[in-house]
Amino acid sequence: MNLIRQYRIPVLDHAILSCFRSEDRNIWLNKRLSRIRDDYVEIPEDADRETIRACRLALRATHALGLDFGLVSLGVGPKGRLFVLDVSPTPVLTGRLLDLFKNGIARYVETLARPRGSARLMLGADLEFMLRGKTGKIVPASRYFPRKGEVGCDDRTLHGDASLLPLAEIRPPAATSPLRLVEHIRSALTEAAQLCPSRKIKWVAGSMPFRGFPIGGHIHFSGVAPGSRLVRMLDTYVGLPVALLEEPLTARVRRQKYGFLGDIRRKPHGGFEYRTPGSWLVSPEISTAVLCLADIAAREFEHFTEWPFLDPEVQEAFYTGNRSVLKPVFFSVWEHLKRSSLFETYEDYLSVIPWMIEQDLTWDESVDIRETWDISIPKRKARARAAAR
Repeated sequence: MNLIRQYRIPVLDHAILSCFRSEDRNIWLNKRLSRIRDDYVEIPEDADRETIRACRLALRATHALGLDFGLVSLGVGPKGRLFVLDVSPTPVLTGRLLDLFKNGIARYVETLARPRGSARLMLGADLEFMLRGKTGKIVPASRYFPRKGEVGCDDRTLHGDASLLPLAEIRPPAATSPLRLVEHIRSALTEAAQLCPSRKIKWVAGSMPFRGFPIGGHIHFSGVAPGSRLVRMLDTYVGLPVALLEEPLTARVRRQKYGFLGDIRRKPHGGFEYRTPGSWLVSPEISTAVLCLADIAAREFEHFTEWPFLDPEVQEAFYTGNRSVLKPVFFSVWEHLKRSSLFETYEDYLSVIPWMIEQDLTWDESVDIRETWDISIPKRKARARAAAR
């Protein structure tokens, strides 16, 4: 294997401790990959785009192996492609590496010592959808929506034209309850209908309503740290059920680049977003169920231990959309979920998920989400009055 440089990245509790880079092109024996050699230079984890990609891949590697910590060795090929060379679950802790793990473990212990409930859990979301014209083609969301705000557009462009933004995005205010967040989502959709009142356009969601445009339903959390155990429970109790609700063909294509297991992004305010699911905005029933699952996982993750994706066959089934493998795993997980103290509270809202999965039903990426959400399209006079305010 030809390499142009290598990285050593220590990971603890689904967080990057630091990043080390070397221009060495040689791949050393396995025993040498468990330490940081002298020719490696410590650099910021956001030093450049390649480093950011390397750190994300290091998190994916440890998460895929079910590890709470490890030292990930990566290589960069001549065309910039990153390769996982090794993941050491028992790195040699000396010098700087020892200090990094010592300080990281101290922070972890400090987090455990904090009384539960000292921070209020908040749920939020950013949800993408697209506009389909009468001819079946994409209508740019930027034709109707601004870039920023509660109703806006994602930054991805159409045909490389920065003025054409195909993905609409709603960013409702966060809430302490999943049911309240659903109300905020409905309000955001109602506002969007004021901005895009055309009856000739469909609003579509899901995993990939148009070829080449994967979209997501990112769930935001604050008041809880994104440790490895919580992220695994989000995979188990949110990622797995949603995978069985998604349209299999588009979901499989989306996961080639987006929506991998353990896909989180930390936010500047201290919270994080879980990015694995597709856009569950397809209906209020599915949206409510997904957010109730997220709330249970975030509040009670310490009481759960299941992570079926440690089995390589289950992990592969997730990425390929193999329902015959995933369905029995889901129903086993669902039995564990029923033991949650919150399950009874949300049971009526959650029931749509096992019912759809049992019936082999998936969400419809062609349906107009204004219809499923019962969002009325403003009439011309109402639009004129709204514009005059």
